[in-house]
Amino acid sequence: MMPLIMQIVELALLAGLGMMAGAVIYTSFVEIPVRQKLDAERQLQNWQLVFPVASGFLKPFGIGLFPLLVIVGFVSGNWLWGVSALLLIAIQPFTAMFISKTNDILIGEKPKDASAAIPPLIRKWDRLHHVRTALISSSLFCALTAHFQTL
Repeated sequence: MMPLIMQIVELALLAGLGMMAGAVIYTSFVEIPVRQKLDAERQLQNWQLVFPVASGFLKPFGIGLFPLLVIVGFVSGNWLWGVSALLLIAIQPFTAMFISKTNDILIGEKPKDASAAIPPLIRKWDRLHHVRTALISSSLFCALTAHFQTL
């Protein structure tokens, strides 16, 4: 039987990962398809409204969950918690290497000046965001599997 504190920490981790996965899945399957139906100016306006809010929530949340996943993995001895942590933290370097430049361009553009070059940039961002969706969803799956192995 697992100590109560570990059960609480695991459930908190699963809730946090679930919230993150839900947010990125929503972006991938709701926001992105809707945004693609807009003209260049409104695509940019939408992206610029959503991005700072989502980034302000997801980045610190993910960074905060990472050490807890590592600790739970170490204490429990279940390597799947560590895999979950690696998948979660992989979002940071992936974003830095492949998405940050596009973020910087899009955040600096003025919607009134949105040109034909903006929709392809946003589509690029959208495709790369799907990779982050896969990473966080996989992280959640590993954590759920680890949790249910200990019950």
